[in-house]
Amino acid sequence: MKKNDKIFLAGHRGLVGSAVLRKLKKLKYSKIITVEKKNLDLLDQKKVFNFLKKSKIKSIIICAARVGGIKANNTYKADFIYENFAQSAEQNIVYNSKVTTIDYTGNKVVLTTENGTEYQADKVILTVSLGVLKSNAISFNPSLPEDKITAINDVEFLPGFKLFMKFSDQFYPDVITYETSSGEKTYYDVAYGKESEDNVFGLLSTGTSAEEYYALGSSDAIVASVLEELDTYYNGLASQNYLNSYVFKDWSQQEYAQGTWTSDTEVSSNSLNTSLNDKVYFAGETYNKHGETPTDDFYIIRGSVQSAILSGYEVVENIME
Repeated sequence: MKKNDKIFLAGHRGLVGSAVLRKLKKLKYSKIITVEKKNLDLLDQKKVFNFLKKSKIKSIIICAARVGGIKANNTYKADFIYENFAQSAEQNIVYNSKVTTIDYTGNKVVLTTENGTEYQADKVILTVSLGVLKSNAISFNPSLPEDKITAINDVEFLPGFKLFMKFSDQFYPDVITYETSSGEKTYYDVAYGKESEDNVFGLLSTGTSAEEYYALGSSDAIVASVLEELDTYYNGLASQNYLNSYVFKDWSQQEYAQGTWTSDTEVSSNSLNTSLNDKVYFAGETYNKHGETPTDDFYIIRGSVQSAILSGYEVVENIME
């Protein structure tokens, strides 16, 4: 920033904002613009845009936010996220609108949904699951390059589900793990460490074990098989204590997931990460060019939530360069 640039400092009366204001003044920035909350509601996007345009702001420093102490953050975490981030963006979010075609042949990228609605953009960040890409649920024009298709198909993205069953008594241990040829199979006490009077035992099943359960044909059949298996370990206590209540979360049948998560931990390939003509970019937990190497002294493992967040940051930085 230049010393004579018009700088809008939002949240100048807060702890962080007031410190930034003092620092800017100390560094001899001469055109620092601040506005009282009563004169400009930062949650009103239209008024903020008009203010910025009218004031000819060159740079913006955002220190404004709804904040609180530890208790407030724990109690009102959803409210804080909504007011600080989601509220200003939700008018631009389109829900339950499945993209079926992405055309990047022209100057604009054209996305078409299953009901025929078209959206145009200069750049697109595609964050659909690898399962969706593997299933060819989205048609690309031009078609995806062969090396991109190969890279997508080479990544292990297993089928799987979670099953939660409610019992009248806790007859089971905290965790039971199995060795499988692919994926994982783990029983665990869902209520462990929680203030709950319910006895809920969970099963995470991916890969080979999940496919074996799927072959049974229905979630009821899977529950019956699981109870039978637990009965053999605990002398029939599973069936005796089962309260005929379960929740079955099947990621493989969820059309927006079609699988679980990336099992590979190696560095993702350049072919997988490369954009399409610098127009369509790919981000998500599988696009981790770091593998298991530390990033800023912190390990971000491919397939994790942190990996997805990191890839999003990196794609945005790439676009903004």
